[in-house]
Amino acid sequence: MKRFMRILALAMLAALVVSTLPAMAATKGKTPSIVSETLYAGTSTYYMTVKNWSWEAKDVVVTSSNPGVLKVNNRSQFRLTPKKAGKAKITVKFKLNGKVKKISKTFTVKKYPNAIKSLKINDHSVKLTGEDRLRHYENPDYDDETCTVSLVPGDGWTLASVKSSGYDAHTGEKRAAKIKNDTAFPVSDFAAVSITYTLKKGKETFKYTVNVERDCY
Repeated sequence: MKRFMRILALAMLAALVVSTLPAMAATKGKTPSIVSETLYAGTSTYYMTVKNWSWEAKDVVVTSSNPGVLKVNNRSQFRLTPKKAGKAKITVKFKLNGKVKKISKTFTVKKYPNAIKSLKINDHSVKLTGEDRLRHYENPDYDDETCTVSLVPGDGWTLASVKSSGYDAHTGEKRAAKIKNDTAFPVSDFAAVSITYTLKKGKETFKYTVNVERDCY
């Protein structure tokens, strides 16, 4: 039973993660376009979103006008690493239907805002480095009925909302709800759940995600 729940949890968490990450949406016949988003320096690899991308494209080459700000991890893939604050134009050159095409978009990389002073899950603190500066993956024990996430906003930041989105462990249906910070959350009801914290400072908004998958081993 635990093995089955583990497989179910992995599949559902993957669905949650994919739904929150950039994607390459393919629409036949339409011109591909890069979606520009604000990135943060010193965080993990970013997967660039390209709308209307055709998987039939060949000889793909991705370049950055300013690799010191935004580095291309692989010239044939859409993986970027934000290095420091600034702007960089990302260009994708490719061949489609025998024709060479090129699309570009300028990205803004901002200094990491330090919107979170501390993050604690159950009885341990999360070190906010690398990917954990944007999102964290937690694996509570299968027998744990609840999970408590305690987030303390950084100086000048306020917590605007906390929302959960997950899959019912019994029916497999997707469920969404507003929850409270620093309050026990009933993870036993879910195979996998994603908790999104929205923080604000003036006109600036920062979102942080905690993905919880119960350890079914």
